[in-house]
Amino acid sequence: GQQIGCITCALCIDACDKVMKDIGRPRGLIDYATLEQCEAEAAGAPATPAWKALLRPRIFIYFGVWAAIGAGMLFMLGARTHTDLTVSPDRNPPFMLMKDGSVRNAYTLRLRNMEARPRDMEVALTGLPQGAVMWTEAVSMDNAAPVQVIAVPANETKVVRAYVMLPPGATADNFSFRLTSLDEQREQDLAETRFAMPGNE
Repeated sequence: GQQIGCITCALCIDACDKVMKDIGRPRGLIDYATLEQCEAEAAGAPATPAWKALLRPRIFIYFGVWAAIGAGMLFMLGARTHTDLTVSPDRNPPFMLMKDGSVRNAYTLRLRNMEARPRDMEVALTGLPQGAVMWTEAVSMDNAAPVQVIAVPANETKVVRAYVMLPPGATADNFSFRLTSLDEQREQDLAETRFAMPGNE
């Protein structure tokens, strides 16, 4: 109630309703009400029915706002991609200069499959000059290529050690790994990183 000592426990309402029932009088002598309702009842107006107190315009406004928020969250949940890629380049050493003059960088790739089924994912190099190749711990350098296919288990993040090499004389700076799921969805994710070499490390 409006009294400073009221803690809204409703025990007074329950006790009053019990007494009113015992003496055959209508309940509601003590009840929840706004100051406006108290003044109206003191002036002789009938008590406001409970359904009118609930079905107020702002109740519908609140309901509409929360319904819109819920619908938006459901839409974002359904529309989100189920594929994710993050790339971390090696810092020490930033690159390796090979005997033939080619330059090799090492990266840690994290391929995330957010579906309840295993999926094959294609990792491709974009933004590097022609002749750039990649291989992983599971693929030998002899089978290096600009594109590699990696199997990712269901609902898991697969950590892959990848090596990227530029041919002698080629230069590069920023480039990207492009991840594509090899299923009907063909979801993609792009992770930008840097290729370190003599002069730009």
